[in-house]
Amino acid sequence: MQYHALALAVNGVDVDLIGEEGTPLPSRLQHPRICVHRVKAHRGLAGVAGSALALFVACRRARRPDVIVAQTPPAIPTVMVAWMVARLRGSCLVLDWHNLGWTMLADRHGAGHAIVRMARMLERMSSKLADEHLAVSDALAQHLRATWGLTRVRVFRDRPAEPFSPRSIRDTMRAGMLRQAGLSTDAQPAVVISPTSWTRDEALDLVLSAADELEEIWRDDGPADGLVIVISGDGAGRAAFEQRLRARSARRVRIVTTFVSGDDYPALVASADAGLSLHRSTSGLDLPMKICDLVGASVPVCALDYGTTLRELVEPDRNAILFTDARGLASCLDRLFRAWPVRSALWQQLHAGAAAAASGPRWIEGWQQEAREVIIGPASRS
Repeated sequence: MQYHALALAVNGVDVDLIGEEGTPLPSRLQHPRICVHRVKAHRGLAGVAGSALALFVACRRARRPDVIVAQTPPAIPTVMVAWMVARLRGSCLVLDWHNLGWTMLADRHGAGHAIVRMARMLERMSSKLADEHLAVSDALAQHLRATWGLTRVRVFRDRPAEPFSPRSIRDTMRAGMLRQAGLSTDAQPAVVISPTSWTRDEALDLVLSAADELEEIWRDDGPADGLVIVISGDGAGRAAFEQRLRARSARRVRIVTTFVSGDDYPALVASADAGLSLHRSTSGLDLPMKICDLVGASVPVCALDYGTTLRELVEPDRNAILFTDARGLASCLDRLFRAWPVRSALWQQLHAGAAAAASGPRWIEGWQQEAREVIIGPASRS
């Protein structure tokens, strides 16, 4: 929602940005037209009522809106609260769909669980309360139309945001990563960045298994200074992963974790030689924004393949290579970096493809073309 807020603000709209407290916001959101409201985070099923109340109170305290834009997931209780406030305050409601919330719950409990069945029913019912819909992929838009019977659905694709751009790889961000990996700042390892929120839909176990595979593949041959895999982000699963990481013996393949501010994150992405997406879609309909960030910085992508929807975002063997398991990931990294720092033909091909994609439309341009009318338009019809 940060990008929506900034896009609206630069288009002359006053914005109340409401979200859970936690990670500091990037400095670019310090805009005179943006007022930030933070609500206390409530976790688990028992926290749904608390989240609903906190969100409702924050919405009521905000200025009277012409339009409410709610990103989903989470659908519960976000959509119902947003609808209640919209009706009480005479506002239009726009839902920005990035996945199906019930499928994320099913990933934890199983599709047949009573809680999951209830969540699916509530999500489907509440979706019909919105006036307009944005969907992150063609596949998700088609599902919302065909399966849930929604009619006013427009595809609004994620694209690289303006802060993500090619930069010199010899910067202080890269030097810090080398020091964290126990290497000299003069070393020339291949550096791979894997942004993550440490949620269940990230197949992080593949990193550990692939690293062990690579250690065997590069036992007698490999990049002179090895490979550093940087797992960037923060979340509930980080501590358990780091505990497993401490038990690992690294030779040529080092894995480190880090967390940087929103202002520093674009520089971290741009300092890598390749990016790694471990997102495994719970619905098969969503797209990982992290790939847009990587491509925007002209960084070649290795991505976990979860089906045809992913092809809406990447072109295999042009700006990305795909894998389905740890052995496949190890093979991708071997093909890219065996002779590093000599750039392999595959790396050069993928880098050129990412650079070509980076020169395309940016997020704000896509917003102007696909989302502006949906969000600002309803206010003129009220």
